[in-house]
Amino acid sequence: MTISQGTHAPFRWPALITTMQVIRYDIMFTHTCRYDIGKEDQGDINKLFGIGYWPHHSYQSVRFGWNYLSGDNINIHAYWYMDGARYSKYLGSVKIGMRHTYVIMPSEKSHNLQVIGRGIAYTVPVPGSRYGYHLGPYFGGNQVAPHDVTIYMDKL
Repeated sequence: MTISQGTHAPFRWPALITTMQVIRYDIMFTHTCRYDIGKEDQGDINKLFGIGYWPHHSYQSVRFGWNYLSGDNINIHAYWYMDGARYSKYLGSVKIGMRHTYVIMPSEKSHNLQVIGRGIAYTVPVPGSRYGYHLGPYFGGNQVAPHDVTIYMDKL
């Protein structure tokens, strides 16, 4: 998956969810995930993948987020909206060029996020629902991708 320079996200059709389902991806960040967008915005969280719920994902959703600050590490975050309020939690880091399995497990009371092989796990207090939609990669906050950003994402 590549986010082209000057955009926030690749084009994709929304994939609807009609049952609470576990979502798994094998993911590897490439060297193109290194970027410098200035001190003010460098810490903004980019979105990796997740689940959005009705009426809109900026009201109720759960995602993995990521950002790059320096070196060979990508910082991984839990990123969610609950009743229209936005939250995030730093979970740990992964090395550029290393593959890991990322898992989101929804339940009626929460969502469990895990990065297998990194000891990263966190429970987000957003209740799951039968009806929602998959959320894909998105670069930014307010900044667009400064160059083509490639992340290898294989759905499991």
